[in-house]
Amino acid sequence: MTRQENCDPLRPFSYPVTVVFLICCPLNSFHNAKEEWAPELKEYTLNVPHLIGTQNGSSHVESSALTQKGLKAVCDEAVIAILTPKKHTEERKERKRKKERKKERKKERERKKERKKERKKERKKKKERKKERKRKREGRKEGRKKKREKRRKERKGKKERGRKKGRKNQDV
Repeated sequence: MTRQENCDPLRPFSYPVTVVFLICCPLNSFHNAKEEWAPELKEYTLNVPHLIGTQNGSSHVESSALTQKGLKAVCDEAVIAILTPKKHTEERKERKRKKERKKERKKERERKKERKKERKKERKKKKERKKERKRKREGRKEGRKKKREKRRKERKGKKERGRKKGRKNQDV
């Protein structure tokens, strides 16, 4: 892509399908690449590698857009740079993996805690149901006991009344 003012609004639409960006500029005027292109790419692309002419670059390849001299070498170096990840990239990936594993372990612990709480609630409910059944049984027992007691009293009362009647008949 070239830097043309009339393409500015359209350029970001092509970013999502891009695999790699090459920012080529004259070495004596690195300002545009650093101040304009790099921030724009960082804003619109998260996981796409950016190859920008830097002092610590893997190689330095001179090319000419006018004569197209060295363009193949630029592309070859770009491919090599992308296919051979740097140590810091691997370390970053490893840190990311560790972080993800840590998150997974944390989630698993939270799930275990949640399951433990659920089991505890279930045991508590089960205990409550058991207590309720026991109360009902005791209530039924108590009810039967009261009924038996009531019947005994009624029978005793009838016997007493019968004795009193018998005494009255004897007195007469």
